[in-house]
Amino acid sequence: MGIGFFTAILFLIGNRYGVFGEPIKLYAGFSDIAGLPVGAEVRVSGLNAREVKSIEIPSGASKFRLTLQVRATVRGRIRTDSVASIETDGLVGDKYVSIHAGTKGAPEARDGATLPSKEPFDLGAVMEKGSVLLNDVDASVSDLHGRLDFALDSVTKTVSHVDRLIAVVEAGHQSYGRQCPPNHGHR
Repeated sequence: MGIGFFTAILFLIGNRYGVFGEPIKLYAGFSDIAGLPVGAEVRVSGLNAREVKSIEIPSGASKFRLTLQVRATVRGRIRTDSVASIETDGLVGDKYVSIHAGTKGAPEARDGATLPSKEPFDLGAVMEKGSVLLNDVDASVSDLHGRLDFALDSVTKTVSHVDRLIAVVEAGHQSYGRQCPPNHGHR
């Protein structure tokens, strides 16, 4: 009797959370799966809704095709305008597929539907671009430093020449003053 009661309770709880219900199958395509493995978690609006069942490797220029197995209990949140994306738990955590709930005006996604997808954010590519940008900034600052050194040297030389010219003019003015008689109002 105790085992039967335990089994019934287990079945009721499992049914309530969609453990025993038949899952639906959805598809999503990505150019880059960013290391997502088969068996990765699928979340619908943040709720664990099952797993990535398979990943078909593309031939040629086509996309990876992911088969997503999703609990039927969350089906009402998945609409034809829902978007699938590959996300990461934290900065370096596990990859998972996130399905963002669609709008209430859009029809519910059917079993076997292919959802629109958003390509994963590639932190490595952003870091690489940042590194290239920093190298460019460093080269520009070095070039600017060289140009400022040249300009400062030129200004220093110019000031030195002006100082010598002023000294020559002052020396010449004093010499001229000794040679010319003072002007007493005569023309």
